[in-house]
Amino acid sequence: MSEDNKDWLDEVLREEPPYLDDAGFSARVVAAMPRRRKYRWLRTAILAGMSVLAVVVGLFVLHGADFVEKGAEALLKAHSLATLPVGPLVLLVLLLGGLIALAGNES
Repeated sequence: MSEDNKDWLDEVLREEPPYLDDAGFSARVVAAMPRRRKYRWLRTAILAGMSVLAVVVGLFVLHGADFVEKGAEALLKAHSLATLPVGPLVLLVLLLGGLIALAGNES
């Protein structure tokens, strides 16, 4: 592409398009649209229910309870920060962060 074409294209793209008068048609269409329904409680209930279902599946169906039990035991028996298992800590931080985000989203 030559330099002249680039300048022309740049100039055309930077110009504002002309306003097309529609005699208020757009405003009437937007005014006639139904208001958006806000079912925040339903969204929250679905998210909480799916989260609980995921925890149940992870703990009982996929045998994640053994992992959590061993991680909690290692956390309680740890004598220094260097020996702490990272997996259970990340899991706890993610769960608490999700709960805080869910609670903050409600207000």
